[in-house]
Amino acid sequence: MDNRRLGKKIKDICIVILGWLCIIGGIAGLFLPIVQGILLLLLGLFLLAKRYRWARRLLEKLRCRYPHIFYKAHENAHKVKRYFKKLFRKS
Repeated sequence: MDNRRLGKKIKDICIVILGWLCIIGGIAGLFLPIVQGILLLLLGLFLLAKRYRWARRLLEKLRCRYPHIFYKAHENAHKVKRYFKKLFRKS
């Protein structure tokens, strides 16, 4: 296995772990006043949607039901992406 494949596999595993951690944190956040539960749940679903069909289906149902929220999330994702591109270009 070459380095590129190994790096991709490690990245995929990290994304899945981070997605599940966000889901767990989101569930806890539904009961704790300090943590933003809904935000963490959505982030976890976005991360897991690449790997799991159930997450993609759930996101699609939510996207149809709450299109304005997904529009804002998509808009903010582009802003974050541009910020990180600028940040890493300078280094």
